Amino acid sequence: MRVPNSINLNTLKAYEIHPRNTSKERQNLKSYNLEQWDERLPKTLREICVETIAKNWKDKPILDEIVLSIDRYLLIDILPTHLPLHLTIPKINDDMYWMRCYAERWPLNLPHDVKPLEIFEVLRSNNTRTLSNSCNGNNAHGKSSTRGSTTNVAKIESRDKLKRNNPDQRNWKEFYIEMHMKEYLESLKPEQYDAEKMKELSDLCSSYIKVLKIDQLQSSEDSETRVPLNSILTGFQNLQDLSLCFKQTYAGEQFTWDVLKTSFQDIQLLAKVWKN
Repeated sequence: MRVPNSINLNTLKAYEIHPRNTSKERQNLKSYNLEQWDERLPKTLREICVETIAKNWKDKPILDEIVLSIDRYLLIDILPTHLPLHLTIPKINDDMYWMRCYAERWPLNLPHDVKPLEIFEVLRSNNTRTLSNSCNGNNAHGKSSTRGSTTNVAKIESRDKLKRNNPDQRNWKEFYIEMHMKEYLESLKPEQYDAEKMKELSDLCSSYIKVLKIDQLQSSEDSETRVPLNSILTGFQNLQDLSLCFKQTYAGEQFTWDVLKTSFQDIQLLAKVWKN
């Protein structure tokens, strides 16, 4: 192989440094954020409309009414993640939205079979953005942009096929709702238990709860009584895997040994679940 040992004069002249660039002895190089290349470009009317829908989605939750799938996915990618569950659960099934919700709410407590790098790569590849200033308050993602979400129809088609090709695969909507219910039950004190509120939450979430791992159950301040498990668990018709710990991790100043005990009443109520 012949290794070149000289430079063509035309090439040398083309790359010659202009005197203007060498006149300054001290010059600071500027760095550019290439992800913000479109900040000064005017947004299209479609982008403005979708952003307006996202800003007012809590008051007027529309999704299926949007005809084009590319517009629906653009809306999903910029929706805030703190919207009420009674609005998002019936309306949104897209896995990318629920992945964002989970990753922002529990970034250090991901499902055991999911790697943090996988979430980062998926979110990055789909150019997910949030309306941090107008929809979601202060957010670590910085300034919002909807342009990155309008890149490729092929990605949208693959996104549509994902659930159809894997109907039995665990999805992020289930992960999120199971984690939400786990967090709610672990922090629920017997004195605060409301049967009507619990039924509303159960009716809303039960279809998506298959695995429930509860690491602690709060006990009453003056006794070892806990929330009635029979009334709670019988509402989860699709529950397949249950893990329970009859303990209280943080007891505070009012510690008693009752928080570590499993009462006969707890076992009776749990037995009623399997009997029913």
